Amino acid sequence: MIVPRDMETSKVFEAVVIGAGIMGSSTAYFLSKKLGNRVALIEQFDFLHRRGSSHGDSRITRLTYPQEYYTFLMKTSYELWSEAEAESGLNVFIQTGGLDFASKDTPAIHNVIAAAKKWNISHEVLTPAEVNARFPTITLPENYIGVYSPASGVLKASKAVGMFQNLARKNGCHLLDNANIVEIAVKKDSNGEEIFEITSTTHGIITAKKCVITAGAWTQKALDKVQLRSGKLSLTLPLKPRQVTVCYWEVAAPEKFSGINKTFPVFICYDDKYHVYGTPALEFPNLLKCCSHEGPNCDPDKRDFYPGVQEIENEVAPLVQKVFVGISPKPVFTESCMYTMSPDEDYIVDQVPGVQGLYVGAGGSGHAFKMGPTIGTMLAGFTVNTYKHFICICKFTEMVICLKLLGWFTQTA
Repeated sequence: MIVPRDMETSKVFEAVVIGAGIMGSSTAYFLSKKLGNRVALIEQFDFLHRRGSSHGDSRITRLTYPQEYYTFLMKTSYELWSEAEAESGLNVFIQTGGLDFASKDTPAIHNVIAAAKKWNISHEVLTPAEVNARFPTITLPENYIGVYSPASGVLKASKAVGMFQNLARKNGCHLLDNANIVEIAVKKDSNGEEIFEITSTTHGIITAKKCVITAGAWTQKALDKVQLRSGKLSLTLPLKPRQVTVCYWEVAAPEKFSGINKTFPVFICYDDKYHVYGTPALEFPNLLKCCSHEGPNCDPDKRDFYPGVQEIENEVAPLVQKVFVGISPKPVFTESCMYTMSPDEDYIVDQVPGVQGLYVGAGGSGHAFKMGPTIGTMLAGFTVNTYKHFICICKFTEMVICLKLLGWFTQTA
């Protein structure tokens, strides 16, 4: 799908969103529900490009998490994904069921069970024999336990991002691609109110009353371009862009690894030795997606795109051979993806300190895509100061996860 460029930039927008991955596209959509054509979404590359973190055909989505607050937030995300699908007429979610597993002495797997119980998430705790009876291609070691959740599944990433972009555009949002940002200048308008003049290489100066930065691995680079009236913004977020290798492994019997007929689940290993996750054979009929969250830190503009052989050999391959039956000893296809990590791997969603009207959503790669619509409502709610029962995660002001009942973003004027 190609989203056409909109060249109308002479007006003063109520809000401009910089970065059109899942966070930015969903933020633009929720803003456009209230502000219509007074919103713009800016992307430095083509829309739906493959250089960031929001492309491809599969992302795991699930309600089960070791962290109770994520389990709670995911209940909301499921609702928002369903509403967007209904509004667009598209299907971006495939329900496959999900299996979390680890050795019995791993705290995280017990936290998964506790969080599921607390928030009434449907789940089953299974022995290795019970897992194998349900999924014959999975053989967990005897000292492991599995947690099966029927609600888990796969989100079609690129299709989902395009869905939110099209919904935003339908509401009047202006979509501007190939717009490399040169400067974000904070100025005063003729009424003495603060505005943002965003200079890009292709669209000139775009003026907005509010600015939201959701630039993924380029978030710090975008913040470095903020020019205050008193000088350059001095803010360094604790974000580390990381190049992660996505691996595809050939399977002997594709029908036994398929997510379409629920013969194989999405899966996550919480064992301290293996931090590995994967999806059924969906993108490619005979290839299982199985990979690690680990990888080297890198500059997103200077990444080499080479596979992380060490991570594959040390983490992924041993688990693949240990747990799965009828799978190739090494991946037959690899590609790289950008992660953006905060120290605690949680999101940073807040107003930039000291800059009224400037907001940022970043971090949390590895569990950010599935939460994209919820983060979008948060950022939209911050931007227009309208809420209706939602949980916000404030990191600048609290420096720890802080759950605040503020209310859902609404469409009311």
